[in-house]
Amino acid sequence: MPDRRASQPHLPLHLLLTAVVLGCAALEGWFGRPELFGDDISYLDVTNMIRLGNWKAALNPLWSLGYPLLLAAVRPIFPSGIHGELIAVFALNMVICLATWLAFLWFLRTAVQFVPPRSEAAPSVSPFLLTIAACVFLVAEVGYGRVSSIGPDQLVACLFFAASALLLHLLKRPRTSTTVALAVTLGIGFIVKAIFLPLAVIVIATALLVLRGRRPRRPVLLLSPVFLVFVIAYGAALSWSLGRLSFRESGPLNYAYHVNQLPHWMGWQGGPPQLGTPITPVHLLRENPAVFGFGEPLRVTYPPQYNLLYWYDGYRDFISPRNAIRAIAVNLHELEKILHENWPFTLGLILAFALLTYTASVPHPSRPLRWVERRLWPLYVPSLLGIALYLQVHLQARYIAASSQSSR
Repeated sequence: MPDRRASQPHLPLHLLLTAVVLGCAALEGWFGRPELFGDDISYLDVTNMIRLGNWKAALNPLWSLGYPLLLAAVRPIFPSGIHGELIAVFALNMVICLATWLAFLWFLRTAVQFVPPRSEAAPSVSPFLLTIAACVFLVAEVGYGRVSSIGPDQLVACLFFAASALLLHLLKRPRTSTTVALAVTLGIGFIVKAIFLPLAVIVIATALLVLRGRRPRRPVLLLSPVFLVFVIAYGAALSWSLGRLSFRESGPLNYAYHVNQLPHWMGWQGGPPQLGTPITPVHLLRENPAVFGFGEPLRVTYPPQYNLLYWYDGYRDFISPRNAIRAIAVNLHELEKILHENWPFTLGLILAFALLTYTASVPHPSRPLRWVERRLWPLYVPSLLGIALYLQVHLQARYIAASSQSSR
């Protein structure tokens, strides 16, 4: 029988780091929510709509269904009332955090095995790299991502790490089972958050580029059809809920908010002229101070935040190169501020990537760094392109937690 220590290298360190990660996550998850924000309340409302069986209200183009489905599933275990609701959120977020950490370790191990050429002994993650990676994970997923938040960001990170690990497995050895698992992971990610649609395109394109001309090609060709099953099914459900053909409308609306400067979150009465006029605006009852009145069939905590498409129906989409350039400049500045203000995190990323590059060059020291970079690009290019997607519209630290870790 194989030596268990060889099959599970550095197990005590893994257990120690897991305990540290979960301990820090529990502290932030319990004490890190001083108040509930608009997004938090909306996801709680979607959860309540699911529990009531009101699927027309729950299928909201702005607030994805994945996280509320999980919360609705675990909610009956805990006491009724707001206190029980917050305990349910804490318990679910801790489970997601553990799953995210395990997916991250899986991706890290897969990345190390993917980098060096084939050898008799499978490489393992060194204690030094594992410790750096744990520090990076803590800053990103507990600091940036916030375990205390009510929403899908942590779940997005978990699925992104899993998809990245499956992609590397597929690139190393194409198999039908791996292809289906990757496509299903991307499909579930799309239900969790719309950003997985362009991310899936990047992942699929990476697989096709790396495996072009290699046999067998049939497993890779299954990626798009299996993923499209999820896209079409969810698009059909949203269309049924809205009563019109709909694909995913959160992207265009966020583009209007953050790029074309559409006044958002409350009180838009129309204008400037190029943005159009709302068909069903909130009623302006008083101008100074601004007081609004609103009402709609949905009985939720705060209707203007929950059903933004209803209140903003009538806005106009348009493309402005000037606005697009300004948005990219603003988001680049935000990225620079994130990396500068959290320089230990940035240093950890650089150090981890340098160590990974060194590991790749050790088996063949005569090969130049250019050869190493050509071999490594599937590790970091998908993540960098994912960050580039956010740069075009709106960037926050919590959005890039998963991508920044994978790009190392």
